[in-house]
Amino acid sequence: LAKHHIVTYLEDSISQLLECKEDNPKVVPAKFLSDYFCSLRDGQHTMFREFAYIKSTPHNRMSFVVLFWKCFQQIGKKG
Repeated sequence: LAKHHIVTYLEDSISQLLECKEDNPKVVPAKFLSDYFCSLRDGQHTMFREFAYIKSTPHNRMSFVVLFWKCFQQIGKKG
C-alpha cells in the first residue's frame, strides 16, 4: 500500500467526493469514485490540482509533467 501511495489516493478520493457532494447532492458515489480512479489510471488526475497534491507521489509528478508537455508542446514548435 505504501509503495503505490494507495492511502494517499483513497484519502484524496473521499475528500473530493465529500466536497463534490456538498455542491451537488445528487452525485453517485460509485460513479464518482470510478471516474476518479480512471483519471488516476489515465494520468489526467493532476489537472487543475494544487501543488501539494501534485508533489505528493511520483505518479502525480510524472502525470503532471506529461500533461504539461501535452498542453505546451505546440508553443515550442511554433516559436
